[in-house]
Amino acid sequence: MVVAMKLFKSLRYLNVKTLYKEKLGGYSANELIEKVKPFVEQKTKELIEELKIARGKLKDIPGTNYKLGLHHLRAGNLDDAILRFKMVTFLVPEKAEAHYYLGKSLIMSGDLEAAKVALEKALSLKPGFPEVKYIMDKITAPESIEIIPADMMAEHIAWSQTPTEEESELREERDRALVTILLANVTDKNPNLEVLDLGCASGGRGRLLKGRDVARRIVGVDMSEKEIEKAKAKMSYDELVYNNVQAAPVFSYLAGNTEKFDVVMAGDVFSYQGNLDDIFINIIKSLKTGGIFAGIFRKEELESGYRLDVTKDKFVHSIQYYEDALEKAGFKVLDKKEKNIGEKYNIIISNSA
Repeated sequence: MVVAMKLFKSLRYLNVKTLYKEKLGGYSANELIEKVKPFVEQKTKELIEELKIARGKLKDIPGTNYKLGLHHLRAGNLDDAILRFKMVTFLVPEKAEAHYYLGKSLIMSGDLEAAKVALEKALSLKPGFPEVKYIMDKITAPESIEIIPADMMAEHIAWSQTPTEEESELREERDRALVTILLANVTDKNPNLEVLDLGCASGGRGRLLKGRDVARRIVGVDMSEKEIEKAKAKMSYDELVYNNVQAAPVFSYLAGNTEKFDVVMAGDVFSYQGNLDDIFINIIKSLKTGGIFAGIFRKEELESGYRLDVTKDKFVHSIQYYEDALEKAGFKVLDKKEKNIGEKYNIIISNSA
């Protein structure tokens, strides 16, 4: 309406009756046309640009609502998220991702029937959609799930809130505990270690090792792009802590790794996979003969095995499961310490027997 009014105001200067008068204000009809022509051309150009902008905004309504839906889902505003994703699926019914996030929002709101309809639609549009298959399995057969889809892991990490000061302090305390127990089991009096740091986060463990002058080379791996950037810039005594840092899921990095290290250390990084046999086998393959693996493991109220926590999209493992899986892969447990650092953790030190 606003654009139409502007167009009307511009064109009123071309009143037909006025143009065909023999004289108007001392101008002939032709002279008057030439007089107003630049003005009309300029106004027409402006109006065309405004129409393009308006059309662009209208065209991007689905994209804007999709982004708003993600924002509301991340913030936990489920009613708003559902409304936005429904709008997108109405305007762009072929967008599989919109149906997926609609289904995810509906599940979180408790409407499982409507969620199944949305998820089935997403799967029909994008066969093999791993996140959709995972969620549908979570509804019908959670015991069959062995791994969280990589994109869901990345999204979970990207959406994680910035840790509070207290959470950061607890993470630093866990890093110190792990490094202290690790070094207590290093028999070399003058170690010059090559280290692989799995789940390196912002680089706290790496800096501790570098600061004690026991590591000549450290490689860091983490899924969080934000944390990776911090680790890349981490310094110790005017020297970069990490020689190389890679953004990747731990299991996929290990599967493709061909390097050998003296030490592999891991933070709390085993929550996205159920069966850990392949991970521990690939860790032992990444160690030199007699190399050490040092891991920190969350102590869950679980006597044996593992299970999927469907509310958090994470696996929980018993400490006994970790020990059994390490032994099965060929490790010998050298040391184990239980620590209460915010939550209960076990630090397990093993070597490749």
